[in-house]
Amino acid sequence: MKMTPLKISEIIISAGLILAAGTAIYMWFKPHRNIQNEKVFAIVNASDLTKEFTTNAVRANSKYLNSDGNSKVLVVTSRVSHISTNQTGENVLF
Repeated sequence: MKMTPLKISEIIISAGLILAAGTAIYMWFKPHRNIQNEKVFAIVNASDLTKEFTTNAVRANSKYLNSDGNSKVLVVTSRVSHISTNQTGENVLF
C-alpha cells in the first residue's frame, strides 16, 4: 500500500493530537504543592519585594525561585491603606 501525502499528514496530525492529549492529562492530574507543609524561605515587606523586582528582576527571580521554577514560600507583610473593588467584583488591597 502506497502512502499518499494526505495519509502521511493524517498520521502526523493524529500523533500530534495524541501527544497533546497525553500531555494535557499528565498536567491535569499532576499533584499540587501543599504550601502549608513547606518551610518559609523569608519574611519580606511588600514594598521591599516590589523594589527588588523593579530594580533587578533577574536577581530577584534567582533569589525567590527554586531551580525547578517554583516559587519559594514567602511571608509578605505590609499595611493595607484601603480596599477597593475591581471590574469583576473582587476586592483589591492597596
